[in-house]
Amino acid sequence: MLVSGSLKDLGSEYGVSYPTIRARLDRLIERVRQLIEGQEPDPFLNQLADLVGNGEVTLSAARRLRQTYLERIGRLKGEQ
Repeated sequence: MLVSGSLKDLGSEYGVSYPTIRARLDRLIERVRQLIEGQEPDPFLNQLADLVGNGEVTLSAARRLRQTYLERIGRLKGEQ
């Protein structure tokens, strides 16, 4: 089933919370970006999105973890 509208409405339609919908959308956007750039999906970021989707980690915590992770791997790549 495909529906459109606000993310809150979309979550209600699918019977999931707004953070779950937001995490799934963020994950989809990231996958499309990676495909466009010819990159493989990052297993850590995929796992983090799954944790948010399952309600095991809050969206705000996942965003902080993601930012820290991306900053860290950016520094590691710069050191090589």
